[in-house]
Amino acid sequence: MALAAPKFLGVQGVLGLTEFSRDPARDERFITAVRPEFQNVQNRQVLAPETPPQVPHLILASQSSQLSLSAAQAEFQVQFYGDYLDNIGKGLDFAERKLLAIFDGLESVGTSMSSIGLVSKFHFPYGDEDADSAPAHVMKTLTKVDVDPTDLEDASVRIALVVRNVYFVHLTVANYELREFEQPLRPGMQNLRLRQWQGTVAETGIELTLDINNKLEARAKQAEPEVTSEGVRAVVGMLKDVATTSGPKFAETGEISVANLVESSGVGAK
Repeated sequence: MALAAPKFLGVQGVLGLTEFSRDPARDERFITAVRPEFQNVQNRQVLAPETPPQVPHLILASQSSQLSLSAAQAEFQVQFYGDYLDNIGKGLDFAERKLLAIFDGLESVGTSMSSIGLVSKFHFPYGDEDADSAPAHVMKTLTKVDVDPTDLEDASVRIALVVRNVYFVHLTVANYELREFEQPLRPGMQNLRLRQWQGTVAETGIELTLDINNKLEARAKQAEPEVTSEGVRAVVGMLKDVATTSGPKFAETGEISVANLVESSGVGAK
């Protein structure tokens, strides 16, 4: 069965840092460097010396995106809506600009990245006439298990690929269901409890989750690697390939080409 064009829900990333001390002056230089892509300072605080390094001390944001910075890592999130949901190229360009801006910002304050990981989600919505067949599609296309579709509620398949002996590329295909809830809010109501049988099914389909990271590189070197701008572009290249070519083909037919992923990565991270 041919799937509909995918919707690009967004990107989440975690960038491990070699060293980023909590220095107000350095923070200011970083804020200035990334301001074209993260214009708003949402939170900035001075933390006690004993605070764990993973606790953010700086949170920046722009339209549809947020960046949290700690002494150990930078975490960013991009959520798409409107035209960006359906225009894959537009969404990819947006995410790439954000990621490269973070890299340049870190470089401007003398900090390098030791690890990079991106997680992205795509939805292939079904029409009303196919609403009950998403789990069956996963089973039929990506497994050899024969199950009566009427006996099937959910199904998911996950594979982990090795690219250039540097990256792990995880692809997960599953069915999804989105529900709409309508429940009146009353004065003084503090908690809203939604039960699983409530609501109306608004959309069903196939969900593709992509997870790219360079954990393999660290294992191979038995040391902390340094992610260069080429490494960032390699990850972005694989994201683009999965979003536009390899991902839709895998979700629709169960076929995947590691060679295409290798080619799209361009060069390995150093």
